[in-house]
Amino acid sequence: MHGSVEDFDDIGSTPLASHVIGYENWLDRGTRSNIINYRLCEGDSWGNHWHCVTMTHKQKYALLAFAILGLGLCHTASAQECRNSSNPDQPQRDPEEVRNATQGFLTCADLGSMDTAFSPENAQKLRGLLDIGFDFYNFLRASRSPGPVEDLIRAIRTNHSAVGDLRDPRFMRAWFHVRLRPQLAFQSKDLLSCLSQANLSCESYQALVMELSEYKESMHPTRQMMVYKEFILPFLTNSSKGCVENSNSSGDWLIKNFQSFASFAFVRDLIKLNINFSALKVLDKLTPEQKVELILYPDTFNLNNQTIVLVLQNLIQPLLENQHLNQSMLNMTTPSNQTSMNSTSSNSTEIHPKLQAFLIFLRPLGSFIHQFVSTVRERNESSIKGHVLAQVVVNWTLSQLAGHFSQNFTLNNQTFVGAEPTSQMFNVTNFEDWFQHVVVPLLKRFLPGNTTIPQDLTAIFNHVFNSNNAMVPPEPSDPPEICNINHNSSSTCLVPETTVNLAVVLRCVTNTTSMNVTGERIKSLVAGLVGTLRDQMKNAARPNVTYLSGRLPSITLNAEQLRDADVVGLWAGARLAPALSMLSKEYRSCLSAQDFSCEAFQAIVRILGQHVMDRREQHLVYTEFIVPFLSRNNTRDPGCVRSVNDSRQWLERNFGPFSVFANLSEFNHLNQNFSAMDALCLLTTTQLADFALTPGQLRDPQIVQKILSHVGPDDLGNFFDRVSPAIPTLNLTQDVRSAILKQVFDKANLSNPALNDTDVLVWLDRLSPFLPNMTEDQVKPFFAIVRLRDCSTTQRGVDLLNSIRPTLMKDTQEEIQKQIEQTLKEPSPLRCYQNNSFLGFLNDTFHGFELPKLTGVLSLIPPGRRPMVISSIHPSELGDFLSRPDVVENDTELCTVFNNYNRTPEFLEQEMLPEDVRGPVLPCIWPLALAAENQKEADQWFDVRLKPYLPFLNKTLLTSADTLNASCLPFRKLVGFLGTNFSFNGSDFTKKEAFDTVKTYLQSDSTPKCYSPTDPKLNSTAWFVNYIGAFVIFVTSDDLDTFGSTDTLQTFTVNPQNIQLFSENNVSQTAVTSYTQLLFLQNPTFNPITLPPVFQCLVPGSVYTTLNQSASLAILANLHQTCVSSVNQEISSALAGNIQTVNAETIGALGQQSVGLTPVQITSASPKVIFDSISTFSNISGWSQGQLSSIITILFQQNYQVNSAANLLNLGTLVGGLPSTTFTSIPASAIIQSVQNPTFVTNLLSAPPIVQQTCVRQIVKADSSPSALLAIPSDLVTQIPRNLVLFQSTEDAININKKKWKQEQAVLFFDTVATGIPEPDDLSVDVLQGFTCSRVRTFQKTKVRRLIRACRRRGARRKVVLQQTQLTCMYNLIKAEKPTDFANYSSDMLLYFNYADIPQASCKSYFTEAGNADFTVLNRALSGRRALLLNNARQCLGITGTNINRENVEVLGNMACTLDQSYIENSDPEILEKLKNCNDFTDAQSSAMQTVLINGNTKYGPPARWREKTLDDLGILPLYLNNDFWGRFETRTKARFLRRFLRRLRRGKTQKRKLKRLFRQLLRGTRSKRGADQCTVGNITRATITDDSFPFGYDETQFRHCLSAEVVKGNLAILTEKVDVDEFQRVILDRLNEAYPSGLSDQQVQLLGSVSRVATITEINKWNISSADSLAALMNSDDGEWEAEKSKVIVTKFLKVTNNSLGSTELNFVGGPNLCALDTSSLSAISSESIEQADALEISNCTTEKKRALFTIAQKAFPINFLNRNSNAVTNYQLIQPYLGGATLDYVRSLSSCNVSMDIDTLIDLDESVLLNLRVSEVSGLLGNNLADLESFQNETVIQNWISRQLQSDLDTLNLNLTGGRADVTTASTNTTEAATTTAASNTATTATTTTVATTASAGNIGSSYSLLFIFLNLVFIKMYFV
Repeated sequence: MHGSVEDFDDIGSTPLASHVIGYENWLDRGTRSNIINYRLCEGDSWGNHWHCVTMTHKQKYALLAFAILGLGLCHTASAQECRNSSNPDQPQRDPEEVRNATQGFLTCADLGSMDTAFSPENAQKLRGLLDIGFDFYNFLRASRSPGPVEDLIRAIRTNHSAVGDLRDPRFMRAWFHVRLRPQLAFQSKDLLSCLSQANLSCESYQALVMELSEYKESMHPTRQMMVYKEFILPFLTNSSKGCVENSNSSGDWLIKNFQSFASFAFVRDLIKLNINFSALKVLDKLTPEQKVELILYPDTFNLNNQTIVLVLQNLIQPLLENQHLNQSMLNMTTPSNQTSMNSTSSNSTEIHPKLQAFLIFLRPLGSFIHQFVSTVRERNESSIKGHVLAQVVVNWTLSQLAGHFSQNFTLNNQTFVGAEPTSQMFNVTNFEDWFQHVVVPLLKRFLPGNTTIPQDLTAIFNHVFNSNNAMVPPEPSDPPEICNINHNSSSTCLVPETTVNLAVVLRCVTNTTSMNVTGERIKSLVAGLVGTLRDQMKNAARPNVTYLSGRLPSITLNAEQLRDADVVGLWAGARLAPALSMLSKEYRSCLSAQDFSCEAFQAIVRILGQHVMDRREQHLVYTEFIVPFLSRNNTRDPGCVRSVNDSRQWLERNFGPFSVFANLSEFNHLNQNFSAMDALCLLTTTQLADFALTPGQLRDPQIVQKILSHVGPDDLGNFFDRVSPAIPTLNLTQDVRSAILKQVFDKANLSNPALNDTDVLVWLDRLSPFLPNMTEDQVKPFFAIVRLRDCSTTQRGVDLLNSIRPTLMKDTQEEIQKQIEQTLKEPSPLRCYQNNSFLGFLNDTFHGFELPKLTGVLSLIPPGRRPMVISSIHPSELGDFLSRPDVVENDTELCTVFNNYNRTPEFLEQEMLPEDVRGPVLPCIWPLALAAENQKEADQWFDVRLKPYLPFLNKTLLTSADTLNASCLPFRKLVGFLGTNFSFNGSDFTKKEAFDTVKTYLQSDSTPKCYSPTDPKLNSTAWFVNYIGAFVIFVTSDDLDTFGSTDTLQTFTVNPQNIQLFSENNVSQTAVTSYTQLLFLQNPTFNPITLPPVFQCLVPGSVYTTLNQSASLAILANLHQTCVSSVNQEISSALAGNIQTVNAETIGALGQQSVGLTPVQITSASPKVIFDSISTFSNISGWSQGQLSSIITILFQQNYQVNSAANLLNLGTLVGGLPSTTFTSIPASAIIQSVQNPTFVTNLLSAPPIVQQTCVRQIVKADSSPSALLAIPSDLVTQIPRNLVLFQSTEDAININKKKWKQEQAVLFFDTVATGIPEPDDLSVDVLQGFTCSRVRTFQKTKVRRLIRACRRRGARRKVVLQQTQLTCMYNLIKAEKPTDFANYSSDMLLYFNYADIPQASCKSYFTEAGNADFTVLNRALSGRRALLLNNARQCLGITGTNINRENVEVLGNMACTLDQSYIENSDPEILEKLKNCNDFTDAQSSAMQTVLINGNTKYGPPARWREKTLDDLGILPLYLNNDFWGRFETRTKARFLRRFLRRLRRGKTQKRKLKRLFRQLLRGTRSKRGADQCTVGNITRATITDDSFPFGYDETQFRHCLSAEVVKGNLAILTEKVDVDEFQRVILDRLNEAYPSGLSDQQVQLLGSVSRVATITEINKWNISSADSLAALMNSDDGEWEAEKSKVIVTKFLKVTNNSLGSTELNFVGGPNLCALDTSSLSAISSESIEQADALEISNCTTEKKRALFTIAQKAFPINFLNRNSNAVTNYQLIQPYLGGATLDYVRSLSSCNVSMDIDTLIDLDESVLLNLRVSEVSGLLGNNLADLESFQNETVIQNWISRQLQSDLDTLNLNLTGGRADVTTASTNTTEAATTTAASNTATTATTTTVATTASAGNIGSSYSLLFIFLNLVFIKMYFV
């Protein structure tokens, strides 16, 4: 935004700059720079301001205007006053404010009575003030020199009574700038002459001359001369003594009184005016022409030869003085000068660059010679005078230019011979002589000696003598003053009057505006005065207007002002408007000829339009000003068409109210692009009608609408009376006719009841030419005119339409039909109906128009009369009517007919309707058909009456309430029809959807629907066949549950028809399974052999236990052929259990089902049979560990050698039974070869982990090179010891990146892979999980940022699982950037973002992405962030209370896992879907989920509708729900679901505690009857155990009674795998104790699983734990945690076995927590090699003593060379990191200098005594990039304790918000405190004591020299550390 000159504020206000300061930054650069420059002058006077600020005056004005107006800093004016009203986007000044300011001005000017009666004198005075006001505004708008007005305003400020005085120089300067300067280009002789006679003082005269001189160049040379001749010379001639008194020399007098106009004076005139004037003293101020006058008239000026020489010397001396011109002077030859010079010599050789400077200095001499020669020739001076002058010149030349005489040269191809000049040779009237004898010698002397003068000097000659500078200007003549046609000769000299007016304006404006004189204020003032003057003219009598005009206004505006609309507008208001009545034709014509801009012209039109004129005067303005101006073709925009946007704007701006005198042709003539359409709003009604009648104008409806929109309702009649008769001749299109009709309908208000029928008929005649071909949308408005009239008038309208019916389109006729229908309803229904035939009545009424369709006919009948009217129609008439094409519009109306028709059955049996009607009729008669109560009636409806209609059955009808409430017999007919006779092709519902209706109909909570044992019609047990039939293929197990109670449904299952129905191929397996279960519930002894084969695959396994071996084998043969998938393991176990003799034949028959053999059966078989069955067994999957152990034991007994890759591979799936020790004896090469076989690897992965680990350890033992390690299959690399995966070569990066690593491995080579693979997005999930601050410390920030982004969620890729310390490290590295592209970062990392850094506009996207995070990652001290995140999310999403809507639930995502019970219960049920992603729940959360479900408002419906599918759809949630939930399902439903659910949970290794809780909830509903002391549920067999839902259905009592010791012995592995409840596990141990009272073998111990955790120490002491396999099996963390004492006993028993120790393998399976249970002595026995090759052990639960013991060993395993920190420090740090809880203070301090970026968890886990003794700098060194975590974790107790021991000043150096440190005290007290602290710490940290005490002593207790040394060493350390 920029200011303009109009906006400058009070020129005399010096505090302006201070107002501007502070707003600089808000301004554009240029303005700001100007302000800065302006401030340099602050405190100076205003005069100095303009001198020192390096910007133009106009810029200063803009600056001032901007500062004051733009920023609203006026001292006393309001902000509203300071706005720039010239900007249309700015609010305008309050009119009342302007009026008050104007009134204040008038009062000041003694014109306060202007608002009362008219006064010619006051009006005339006001006119004069207006003139000056306008000039003042013009000055403010264009002035570049505010000084004169500034001085005057300052004077007014100090003297409020100051008035104008022509003798006051200040006032004179102000008057010049305000009044005279804008008119310099137009001033006449009269004004200048008048001015010369004014009573000016010499000072004011001189001030005026100075101002005129400054603007001289803006005048035409003629007017420059006129100023001298008509003003300066007369004034000085008439004034006393020529104003010489205040001059102290001739030069001073000349400058003061003539300024630059002195060049127009003759020297003789100067002497006349000042007798003391000496021309010789001002030679340097005289022009060459004036010097010529001196020389030519020496007598007149008392000159002699010596003085003539002075004149010559004055001309030439500057050249002589600069003869040694240097390079800087040569550079004075500017490009513009060169251009000028070269232009004069375009026909000659170019001037040498070195001569350019010479020509500059030579110009005055050239002008002198040119003037001299021209004058001598013109006046023909005597030869004697010429000879004398020549002699003088020659003599001077000889003396001054000796030795530099002319050489030979050429001019215009003429050669001049160089010679010494003589008076005889020198002709002073010859240019060539002057050139040869003066110019050339000067040139030679001027140039350096080594410069060669060119031979041809034509170019220089032409330049010197072709100049026109010396030409005497023509005699001035007074140019005519444009449009200055005076009628009052007495007003030629208005100087006194205008000066008085200026004084009044300046004084009153200043007083009124509180010294804030701005262009905007003056503009507003002038506008206000114009308004006042206009009001006076309105009040004045017409003859008195002459008082206001005085004389016609001169157009004294310059070209720029003529094009300025603001200036011209004010000029028109101030000067032209008051003289309107005086304007002659000549003046108007002259006015039209001015070079106004279009905007200025439009401003005049606007002003003229605002003043009162009679119509004649208005017409003259139009014809003599507006039209002539717009007709000119010599303007920049002829016709002013480019300055407007459209014709309307063109007409409005260029014609204003005068447009009424034009016709359309004139508009088109003046503007060839004129569009009357664009200016319709400005046309009169007559013009509009004429435009409408112009041929071709009414060409489209839009034009009609636009034209008639400008015709008022009252003018419509006249408009149409003028237009309608001509319509036939215009050949209008139908669209146009319709548009005209619409306009009449919309605007004429012909439906007004107040309009009588006679007028309506007149209008019908007016409209008749427009009615043919009328459109549909015009019918309703037409009937609105006649509908409520009397019957004859209404009928007249219908007759008129009927007469034009052939011209009407079909849709129009249909609309007429509807309107006729409406006339039959209003004002009363059927008002013309005479109770005759209803159809006959309709035919008479509608004449030739078509009868209504069914809907229309029914709408004519009042509801109460419908039964009578409809029933009067004969069936055949009704049939004919309904058979008419498209007669039925609304299908429901057919039902209205048949609901009121009393002959429907007869109609259906006799009449045949068209197909398109039969479909809609079906819903109308459907309820009647479904209401049949007997079989005969049902048959009649479905076999006869409905037969033509049933093919039109649709989904809506099928699912209707009528269908669902149908009687059983017709519904059974419907099911049969749909199942066998209905074609679903082309139907809008599928067969499955038909079944859905059947299912809905049959739903029942108790007795199945349509079944009654006592009702002969409904007692058939073939219920499924009767009511489901062919739809059985869609039945599911859930559906069966909905059909009724189990007790009744199972009755149907034994029906052979039903069995056959369910045996069809397409019946779902779940349905057949449920059906089979129901069948055996009904008849447990049902022979399965008699069932169809598909049933045999699904028979409960327990049923097969009663079969003998041969029958079992027969069934197996069937199953292999029939079962779609593999045979159910329960069935396999049952059938295999029936095998009495296990031999080659039975094994062959069993095939894959051999997996059902128990270990007892396997061991009872011949070992050779087992050995020979390797090929069969090795391909069977699903072996239990017990079975595998039994088979492998037999194979080893048969001397099976596992000593080669071939033998190892031959074992196939049996490899999982090998003891881990077996692999220690297999050659490594055999193992390496084997693991290259994918099948072997797959089988190995199903083996116990210790077997996998031993296998891999054997490989790396043989070769641990990187290539060998990377050759290990990806699925096995996690078993590689972590100390071996220290890959260093980036060449291995790609292969490393392909493997599946553990996190503790990946951290050790992350930097290698990240370096070797340039693109971070190419890193695998397994590598990315190794990101740590320790490994990225050397990477560039860009690289680190990209690595962090690589961890983001990406499509289907697995999530990069990171620990909290990794996530906080990442955040610390990027938080300074405050990123908002949240999707580019790990969602888990977002949990650590500082919410204050997230823009509010981005918070929703932040929480949307964070909603994907795992909130359990927030542990320890940061768990409180969950609540913080929730609070922030509530604020972001506007959540109030605990009710979270669906949208916000979607945004929160996994944050739902952190919500408490109240949120879950009160939020949108969709929250359940988010909770499915959670890892665990509190009891309160589980309860809340259950409450939400039971409330029934979820998508799962109310509990009554819950089925097996409900459980499936709930995902993982049933795991956490209690018996109140489970109790709402039938037992068999739960059993079916649990088979799948438990299988999935066990395969996913769900935590045992969760499984225990699930079974406890399930057990609550299966309590056995009190007092039961035997097995009532069923003995537990292998088949029972293999059921995936086992042990569901048993409580503790029944489990104990039904489980035998023999079953436990034979099925221990699968039993312990499935039993998780402690009480059940106790039963298993009890049975084992019964079977093995002396204890369990090593092999049996390996099969205990989680059952082992309930054993007592006494029982454990009986176990044989001699092998690492047993130890590994017992220590398996998947089976739950051990009590410390029990785990100690187990490990101790193992260690007591000879040669047993805690090697790396044993350590891996014992794990950290169990390791902590051992004695310190046992831990100390662990070798460093074992620690080195073991996994990272979690020992945080160990005591300090045990941690120290383990650290001592680890320190040997992973040594760090602190002297060479760059060797292996980071790697060994990460290896030893798990054991640092036992590190010493010395070790940790040394570690602080290794740049390891320790994570905060490791720091917190340090020995507290060590941590508390660490200095701030040491902690900083340890944490490195993780330092910021110190602030996040400062609430941890140990961190708080550490902080409290540090000096707060030291803590502050970390730039973290850590508080609570010790205050700084004096050195003495500090030393004392430190010593005391160190002493106290020594009690708990022996190792640390020595160092700490020594340090303290050296710092405080020894001499000052030691203290200085200590300080010096610390400084050196700090310098080394930071460098």
